[in-house]
Amino acid sequence: YEDVFVEPLGPLIDAGVQFELAIGNHEIQENPSPEALEEVADKLARLGLPNSYYKATHGPVDFFILDSSLPLAGLADGEEQLAWLERELAAFDAAWQVVALHHQLYSSAVKREPDPRVREALEPIFIEHGVDIVFYGHDHFYERTKPQSGITYVLSGAGCKISEVGFSDFTAVAEERLQFMLVDVAGDTMTVQAIDQTGEVFDEFRIGQR
Repeated sequence: YEDVFVEPLGPLIDAGVQFELAIGNHEIQENPSPEALEEVADKLARLGLPNSYYKATHGPVDFFILDSSLPLAGLADGEEQLAWLERELAAFDAAWQVVALHHQLYSSAVKREPDPRVREALEPIFIEHGVDIVFYGHDHFYERTKPQSGITYVLSGAGCKISEVGFSDFTAVAEERLQFMLVDVAGDTMTVQAIDQTGEVFDEFRIGQR
């Protein structure tokens, strides 16, 4: 946490830049214990975040930040989170609903398959409540799906050592390159760009509100 987050991003943290942080497998899933939960809570508090899952509103967008490690680690809070998500999505009042989490729902990784429990638990909720787009990481490459029941899923995990990606029936774009995402919302259109370390925009797409 100190070496890969606090130190390199220290100037941004000190400047008050707001982070929305999704918990992943390295925080809880690989060490499911009360001590691990307490440590994560302390680190989230340092960034002013209320919980390992929460809603954040930025302009016309409601972001639903999920902790996908909880059900995979067999922790009781997994069921509480799903109930919370259904309530919040049903009551949303922003123009856009965006979900961000760590574990992938769709992935064409060559060396491992997504844990089916993540998609089984979350996708029906996303479809029922009209989520617009879902972002996640975990695998170390870039992949965008064709819309699945109207929802685009983007795997943006290519900020570190790259892993191998294939191509599936659901795949629109898959790239093995370092990258980050830039998302712009203007009215009823969201424009999403994937940008590599040279500054090249190698994928750009637009979606409308569902």
